[in-house]
Amino acid sequence: MLGGVWLIYCSFGVTVASIAPLVPAITRDLGLSFSAMGTVLGAWPFVYIGASLPCGILLDRIGPAKALLLAALVMAASGALRGLADGHLGLVLAVAVFGLGGPMISIGAPKLIALLFEGRERGTAMGIYITGPGLGGVAALSLTNSVMMPALGGDWRLVVTAYAGFTILAGLIWLLISIHRRPGRWRPE
Repeated sequence: MLGGVWLIYCSFGVTVASIAPLVPAITRDLGLSFSAMGTVLGAWPFVYIGASLPCGILLDRIGPAKALLLAALVMAASGALRGLADGHLGLVLAVAVFGLGGPMISIGAPKLIALLFEGRERGTAMGIYITGPGLGGVAALSLTNSVMMPALGGDWRLVVTAYAGFTILAGLIWLLISIHRRPGRWRPE
């Protein structure tokens, strides 16, 4: 379960950091100014703040396992929509969608860890899963222009779509893990 939470949170970091190295390619392709690109980069945190309370309420209703799966699906949708964007508004909206899924991870991961672990184990588990977004971000920042862009023919749309595929994979792995959770250690809420 901890590995699954880590993987979902890692995909969060990949998705957050994936646009920054692509700014030159995106601005060139879509004809955006750097000011317009700033609105793109700021879209998801703006939505994230507003969505946090409703996402917390939703998480309490459906439970952290389903919320983490839903978050992965929303984040993957954001990545796929980024690859389909044909202008400024489309890209802003695609990035903003991420702000709807992000709070479910930020709220759901600690809740899940609190349900699964006690005492010192909880502290260790928190320390492990919180490395996910940082390592995901580092991976996206370091691999996007050096590996992913050359491997995908310099097409930024394919790169963000590939990252969306990674997020879908993380969600599917999480689904398999959460379905086969250990009895006695999990309280479905």
